[in-house]
Amino acid sequence: MPHDAMRDMPGAFGPWVKQRRRMLDLTQRGLAERVGCSVESLRKIEGGRLRPSRQLAVLLVEALADASDDHDALLRQARSPRQANWLDPGVRQLATPALPQPLTRLIGRDRELQTISALVAERRARLLTLSGPPGVGKTHLALHAAQAVRATFAGQVVWVPLAHLHDSVAIMTTVALALGMDDGGETPIFERVAQRLREQATLLVIDNCEHIPGIAPVIVRLLATAPRLTVLATSRARLAVPGEQLLTVAPLALPPLRRAADGEPVADLATIAASPAVQLISERARALLPAFRVDQANALSVARLCIALDGLPLALELAAARLPLLSPRAMLERMGDRFALLGGEVRAPLGPRQTLRDTLELSYRLLSVSQQRLCEQLSVFNGATGLPAIEAVCHQQGLAGEPPEALIEQLGALVDSSLVQTMSGPDGERHFLQLATIREYGRERLVAAGAWQSAVRRHLAYFVARAEAAAPQLAGPRQSATLDALECVYGNLHAALSYALQLDEPVAGLRIATALWIYWSRHGRRSEGQYWLTALLARLPSGTLPNELRRLRLIAATLLLGLEDLEGIPGEVVVPIAEELAYWRDQGGMEELCWALHFHGLQARRSGDLHGARTSHDALVELWRGAGDRWNLGMALFCLGATCAAQGATGDAARALGESCVEFAAAGDAWSVGLAQSALGTMWAGVGEPGLARAPLAEAVTSFRRANDRWRCASALDSLVAVLHRCGAHEQAARARAEAQQIRYELGLKTYEA
Repeated sequence: MPHDAMRDMPGAFGPWVKQRRRMLDLTQRGLAERVGCSVESLRKIEGGRLRPSRQLAVLLVEALADASDDHDALLRQARSPRQANWLDPGVRQLATPALPQPLTRLIGRDRELQTISALVAERRARLLTLSGPPGVGKTHLALHAAQAVRATFAGQVVWVPLAHLHDSVAIMTTVALALGMDDGGETPIFERVAQRLREQATLLVIDNCEHIPGIAPVIVRLLATAPRLTVLATSRARLAVPGEQLLTVAPLALPPLRRAADGEPVADLATIAASPAVQLISERARALLPAFRVDQANALSVARLCIALDGLPLALELAAARLPLLSPRAMLERMGDRFALLGGEVRAPLGPRQTLRDTLELSYRLLSVSQQRLCEQLSVFNGATGLPAIEAVCHQQGLAGEPPEALIEQLGALVDSSLVQTMSGPDGERHFLQLATIREYGRERLVAAGAWQSAVRRHLAYFVARAEAAAPQLAGPRQSATLDALECVYGNLHAALSYALQLDEPVAGLRIATALWIYWSRHGRRSEGQYWLTALLARLPSGTLPNELRRLRLIAATLLLGLEDLEGIPGEVVVPIAEELAYWRDQGGMEELCWALHFHGLQARRSGDLHGARTSHDALVELWRGAGDRWNLGMALFCLGATCAAQGATGDAARALGESCVEFAAAGDAWSVGLAQSALGTMWAGVGEPGLARAPLAEAVTSFRRANDRWRCASALDSLVAVLHRCGAHEQAARARAEAQQIRYELGLKTYEA
């Protein structure tokens, strides 16, 4: 199309580009690569929906025009204000000078709002970026913050939405429109915008920066040329420019659930209802279902639903939209596929409708291939995870062909993109965590890629080694620190046990389960231990087993018998103990023989054969005494003392339990000392000797305090109260009773009744 024909044809530059490209037999991709723009930008230019920058217009004219064309005229047409359709209509509609009014109340963000207001209004931060995971509510918070500081800027608070842009070509035009300016004139658009921003103190609220690669240099340049400008940006990743202050927007605070003695959560209605996450889902639900209330009947289910959804406002709003159809409990039961369950849409503030999957896919597409692979591999973890575990599980395949240090860089990129959170572990090292919603999305992609099983196997192998390395530390002076470390990674240990069942790898699972038995006893998870040991033992093959597997079966069955309170181990996993005793005596396996004797003693005692139980425990004591293993000797003496007490041999029981305390103390295990002291005091109280019971029970309270086992401390205090009353020490009994009541209240347990 000759240039003279273009003079009276607004928007004709785009059709000219399209015509000339085709004449030169160029594809859109080929031309885009030649001039250095995206295919999407070129498509919009050709359709008259995007006005090219001056530099891009020059490159297009140089690439397409021939000698007969008037280059200057083409450039004027490309940059003419008569190029009426130069911007996506959606962007033109959204980019208005008026600051939009938020449509819903801001819940649970008082502290963040105060921080933003202080930083922005007092100009302590000229560039403040609100960052956080997808669906966390950054835009909503920014809108409310902008309204809160509007008076400080004399109303000059400007909303600049970037969600509809696909590259950096139209950034300045969008800012100009938001300022109420047009794009006409010969002065470059940047200079015109900068001049406007120099005239008056202005707050630019720039929303959805993460998908515009060229946004950071533009913001830096504007701040440098307009000293009275302040920028409040929202982005899933930090902009990483000088002077940027970052404020991470976390998910809404979740309702704390107290647990009763049996491990079940306690529904404290007032505490649950006060949670910001619960308030949000309740308020959004009432907009659709006015009769909805959080009450005693549904409080626990609502709390669990908020926890399952990570406190993410978008997920909570989508869940609220389902409440007219499904109760909170029914939604929890269908949470296996949260993307299908929460497949509806929520209107984002001044933006397109969002689904939960949409928000995650957008963040995922912004990652490099290596970052995507790592994000997927991380989905096999459950809960906070240290760097050594991530390196062991993810580097082998997730970043194959790259040096080990590349993983740290990729992990840092995921943290910057808010797809991974960080927290401080008990060892002072950084631990990394994916929200459950993000983890499920990564798991879907890992399964689709056919890489799920191999990643799970690496996870299982790592946590088998982790559990077995911790086991020796649970029977000594490092017990408390080791228990804390295991508690920190228990989500992953639980996941590894599940993977062992899924992969039909009972041996790996039993190696974890047998290593954790002290942890289960100490942390009130006995029922969990029983479940895993039972399920994994049932998966072992029948028939003759190799020695290592036979040994593992014996240990697991013995521990299961020790953890079980009433009926003993299930019939399908009963060990033929007489055969085991004879076998290990013949094999000369001292440790295995000890386990067999321990199993026989527990089994005999539960069946009422106290003589057989004592014979086994006497033999067990002598074997461990000869081996010089003080902790196992203490445990053998404890079992012997309990058996003697059941026989009515009080003196023998007192000697065995007293020596057990000495051996446990020598091994550095305060908790087991408390267990033996409590048993000794309870025995004396049971035979009518409160004077002899008083000291060991008081010592048991002290030992459990030292071991930070508050539940057993309260139990020992209960026993001590009765003994003190019988000794006439009523004032001391009242103090002990008050302490026990306070502990039980804090733990959500029933209070002691005298």
